[in-house]
Amino acid sequence: MVPASAEQSVGRDGDSSQQSGVVVRLTVPCEGFALAETLDAVPDAQFGAGSVAGTGGGVLPLLWARTSDHDRLGTALAEDSTTTRVSRLTERGDEWLYEIQWEKTVEIVVGLLTVDGGTILDASTDGGEWQLRVLYPSQSALQRAKSSCEQHDVSPEVESIRQLGGESSDEHGLTEVQHRSLRVACEAGYFDIPRDTDLCAIADQLGVSHQALSERLRRGTKKIVEQSLFTNRCGEQRRL
Repeated sequence: MVPASAEQSVGRDGDSSQQSGVVVRLTVPCEGFALAETLDAVPDAQFGAGSVAGTGGGVLPLLWARTSDHDRLGTALAEDSTTTRVSRLTERGDEWLYEIQWEKTVEIVVGLLTVDGGTILDASTDGGEWQLRVLYPSQSALQRAKSSCEQHDVSPEVESIRQLGGESSDEHGLTEVQHRSLRVACEAGYFDIPRDTDLCAIADQLGVSHQALSERLRRGTKKIVEQSLFTNRCGEQRRL
């Protein structure tokens, strides 16, 4: 069930309140998380899972694995220091399904990533890093998860953020349209003193109206100011 906060509407250019649900794509290094040793031993191995975080089913309980040498993979999984028990359940073509119980460190990292209502929608890796898609009930929840990870020396990299029902945005909350408009304006010298260009020239370059560009720049600038000045390390709003 989608959290109630995720059902709030999204405004133009993808702007929404801090309480809108967000789907975040992020990466976590295998080293310090899970299966780094297995992937070193079986370089062509690939793993994937969906709906992997839950109190009832445990953490990453089921993983599909693909490799050219499943016997070698089974041995590597059993000997990996991040696993405590590995059972092969079934196979589907060249993919095998494993049930895995993890060493405590893996559970801790997943707990940090899903603190404050986060849910891992899917996870996969083919070596080097894990790619995860995580649903957070709000931008604030995402920021709190990032803060918790940093405090425990876990370093997830945010690749993209998409508000439910809206556009993808970066880790500052900017939509792709806002990000591109601000970048083009900055590169053209619009924010220089004195200015090297004006809104009309940038609007022509982007193929939008003067008014539309002005609104994008104002919304984008406001979002950056809010993130920089009015949000603490846990993603909570504060006053100066």
